Amino acid sequence: MRIITTLTLLLLNVQLLYAGFFDEVAKSNSKTERHMLARQVIFRAQESINGSNINAFTSELHELAERHSDPILAGLEKIAQVEVMLRQTPRPDTLIQQSLKQVLDIAVKHEDDMLLADYYHYTGLQYNRLEKKREGLEFLLKANSIIQRNGTCSSPSAGPYIYEVGVGYLQYQDYHNAKKLITQALTCEMYLMKNYMRAHNTLGVINRKLMLLEEANKEFALARSIAEQVQDSTWYGIISGNLGYNYYLQSKFEESIPLLETDFRLCLKSKEWASATHAGSTLAEVYLKYNKIDKAHQLFFSLDTIWSKFGYPHIKSSYYSAKAKLFKAKGDYKNALLFSDSAQHYYNADVEAKNALVAKQAEEKVKAEEYDANLQLLESEKKSQILLRNAIIICTILSLIIAVQLIVRQRQRHKQNQQNLQASKEQLQQYVDSLREKNMLIESFKQQIESLVEASQADKEEILARLQNFTILTDDHWNEFRQLFEKVHKDFFQNLKKRFPHLTQAEIRLIALSKLNLSKKEMAEMSVVSVDAIRKTSQRIRTKLELESEKELESLIASI
Repeated sequence: MRIITTLTLLLLNVQLLYAGFFDEVAKSNSKTERHMLARQVIFRAQESINGSNINAFTSELHELAERHSDPILAGLEKIAQVEVMLRQTPRPDTLIQQSLKQVLDIAVKHEDDMLLADYYHYTGLQYNRLEKKREGLEFLLKANSIIQRNGTCSSPSAGPYIYEVGVGYLQYQDYHNAKKLITQALTCEMYLMKNYMRAHNTLGVINRKLMLLEEANKEFALARSIAEQVQDSTWYGIISGNLGYNYYLQSKFEESIPLLETDFRLCLKSKEWASATHAGSTLAEVYLKYNKIDKAHQLFFSLDTIWSKFGYPHIKSSYYSAKAKLFKAKGDYKNALLFSDSAQHYYNADVEAKNALVAKQAEEKVKAEEYDANLQLLESEKKSQILLRNAIIICTILSLIIAVQLIVRQRQRHKQNQQNLQASKEQLQQYVDSLREKNMLIESFKQQIESLVEASQADKEEILARLQNFTILTDDHWNEFRQLFEKVHKDFFQNLKKRFPHLTQAEIRLIALSKLNLSKKEMAEMSVVSVDAIRKTSQRIRTKLELESEKELESLIASI
């Protein structure tokens, strides 16, 4: 089936290149059919039409519009121009806006729903390219509303238009709606093989976000085979990297290596620096798992020259983390500590950025959904003008919409709270894991220092002083730890103080660390005290709380 689809699309593109662009349109005697065929030609010509041949392309459409006195074809002529202008660099934004205004005027004057959908869709794309994502999604939703009302795949525009709405939901991290819409888009005509390729790759990304890794593997494999067919080396590399990273997440390291190597090589060639850095950092970690230190070291010769060419903190975090592991494998604990700190810094920066983005996107998503609901309500009100008796029905619908909106908002808040709680748990776990790794590095580093018999006492003291700066859960870091802890265990410290007001700060810290199921050795390392001091503090707590055993104390802590 896929082979037949591929051959059909290639044949249609060949016909487009060797015949008049709109020959089939010119032969039709039906106005509706002419409009449908013209849209199909515009979509199929997306990648073959550019600034150099757009005039020849649109002149045929212009002649047809004049010959048939057809204003809708004139509107589609403007749409074809906008399609090309949106891909130009620099982008002629003023011309795009003028052309879209003309399309809107024609659509409103002649009450043509599908031309109005074209206006909404391309206005949404224009807003997206201007980084106005909320406005972009609002217009894309308007276009989708018209498409869905007329029947999902009844319009030639359905597939591409529904796909863009799905991408909009993906940007707002609404993965379930994004998956639903892009799956729906793939049931319609997508015209170009590259459109199918992008859709399957996007579905792979969504399934990975939903942790449906096997489903994601299938989508990435399908997208990769299409990229190979159309000979798009850049996309072939990117999709190979997506599949390779999936295998990495599944611990299928042997299978991930050739895919990540392909992604790294092709993205370097096409100057896709962010993708190259992500692929290279992941690949380096895989090499280190197989103790291929030299290969990982060679990889960083390339990575060190490109990692600073972009500003994505999550990719910089993966770069620093991989480099820290390289230095650790080489026994260079000093540099391992430094790069581990940098990785943690960019990880925290990424978490902060994502938290801010999630809050903003959640707010904008609600506004976009309200706008879509209002649009549907306005359409209902327009119909109510025909017969007065529909007023009662509209009031009922309005009440239901309000009720549904309240339920949806409540569910969204609950879902958002659950996501925030999960994110806080991951942050706290990351924090604790980071402490554990640093303490291991510090212990190894201390052992190295003790072996430096010939080093001066001043050098040793200086190094030990620097080590002290890496110690976590000092007074300076306690507030940061406490904030993370409270996100996961809400009101823990308040409830603890209310029940046991006579506890000291040291005892409260020990109880908090016990809540994380840390060993006494780990608690001692994090608190910069001896294990014996931890035991004595624990005994003192039991005495104050009149508890006889450690198990009773653990049960009490678990109940708070």
